[in-house]
Amino acid sequence: MESQSTKLKKHKTLFDEFTRSLRPLITKSKHKRHCHKLTDEEWVETGILRTIFQEPSGRGFLQTLPAMGRKLLKRTHFFETLNSGRRLRLCQDVNNLLLDQLSSSLSHADPLKEYPELAGFDPESVNKLQQKTHINLLNLLKFN
Repeated sequence: MESQSTKLKKHKTLFDEFTRSLRPLITKSKHKRHCHKLTDEEWVETGILRTIFQEPSGRGFLQTLPAMGRKLLKRTHFFETLNSGRRLRLCQDVNNLLLDQLSSSLSHADPLKEYPELAGFDPESVNKLQQKTHINLLNLLKFN
């Protein structure tokens, strides 16, 4: 009889599709190493899950991993690897590789091209205005 986590692994989730694009970047990283207890792919995926999951305690988060189709991680091993300098460099390297990949693919795309009335429109000007507005709002909240 199949376990619940085995059944869950058969179905691809949006998270699986998202992290699938990260796996080649992890493989490219100069900080990738082989670890049989917790692979670098599992480490990055677990880290992403931890940032988006709403469980307030790390221990509680680890206990919910099997219900999400992930393997159960030992608490001590997980928290020890949080202090790993190599794992931090791996995450930084994957982040930089992802930024390079996205910036090169986005630099060729012009989503406003099909709208002639927006010719000459600078989306960055809106972004700068939003940033200024946000900073002003924070200042108002802080000093009132």
